[in-house]
Amino acid sequence: TFSDATVYRRLRSASEEKVLEVDVKLEFDGDVEIVLNAVVAEVTVCRVVLQGEASIVLRPLLDVKPVFGGAQIFFLDVPIVDYDFAVSKGNVAAEAMTSIVKSSLRKALRTEIQNMLVIPNRILLQMRLPDKVER
Repeated sequence: TFSDATVYRRLRSASEEKVLEVDVKLEFDGDVEIVLNAVVAEVTVCRVVLQGEASIVLRPLLDVKPVFGGAQIFFLDVPIVDYDFAVSKGNVAAEAMTSIVKSSLRKALRTEIQNMLVIPNRILLQMRLPDKVER
């Protein structure tokens, strides 16, 4: 769900570029099925929780479709990420290492999110403008 959205619209004075900034509180808690094949066992992620405040910057705003030329998506702080998973049954060694595996995966996931999505890092999406702009 999205909640507590704060929207900013501003003109940059130097270039008069129109920009729309949206800060949203993200809360995702959902069932998923992600299967990871490890050397020791098969691990299935069955639930993911994501909580954090994301910023979305749309620029430049256009007077025609697709309405904006590109988007930047980022978090100011590392979001909270949690998940539930199960290891393949019958693999006693893997089942015994479940807490170690979960801790290691959480640390790796946090590092990857920080390296990809936490400021100054961000995801950039460039919109492809059609050859003929629809008005």
